[in-house]
Amino acid sequence: MSRTKPKRAASQRQLKVGELIRHALAELFLKEKLYGPGLDGVSITVSEVKVSPDLRNATAFVSPM
Repeated sequence: MSRTKPKRAASQRQLKVGELIRHALAELFLKEKLYGPGLDGVSITVSEVKVSPDLRNATAFVSPM
């Protein structure tokens, strides 16, 4: 038997902060020129941002369109 902790659902605060960060990143990618191999003329989508319970860390999921 494995004794892994069940995952808790994200709080309303985590979800709201995640959405604010997602919108800010999307706006940043839209307005700023990105430099990197293969990024010229590519649209980038920020699909999700997961925020830690203490709101100190966030993981952004981005992908090219």
